[in-house]
Amino acid sequence: MKLWLDDIRSAPEDYVWCKNVEEAIGLIGDVEEYLGIDTIAFIDFDYNLNGRIEFVNWLKETNRNYQLRAHINYPFGKE
Repeated sequence: MKLWLDDIRSAPEDYVWCKNVEEAIGLIGDVEEYLGIDTIAFIDFDYNLNGRIEFVNWLKETNRNYQLRAHINYPFGKE
């Protein structure tokens, strides 16, 4: 499973979309409990998302070692 964490942009195909940190934390807990830790391939999050630092700290503090990717959608970043 690929997790997309972004409050504005919808998830690409084949991703599970969470719109905020609380939703992502809940989903991660459910997936780990019912499907296993290996179910989450990586987490792709919005670089400008409110709570992103707290989310990354939570992953670290709870020993969740998922691969992380950050995405951003600034016009100057596309040039």
